[in-house]
Amino acid sequence: MPRFQIFPTDRPALPAEIIVPDAADVLIMVHRLGCREADVSSEGEYRFSVRLDDNGLWYVFQRENAGEAKVLPLAG
Repeated sequence: MPRFQIFPTDRPALPAEIIVPDAADVLIMVHRLGCREADVSSEGEYRFSVRLDDNGLWYVFQRENAGEAKVLPLAG
């Protein structure tokens, strides 16, 4: 199963790491973290970003130049 790292971007919070069968489960974890926007990586590489809009819709997008950023693993 894929392992995803979630990095909240809208407020100070510690990153979270989850192992889930489907990338859609990342949305549930972002909501549980209490944030409305986060960057998501897998296998040490940026994959996508998510944002929960005021109307309750999730937006999945990619930030420009995000692929150039180095993502460090949370735990060895």
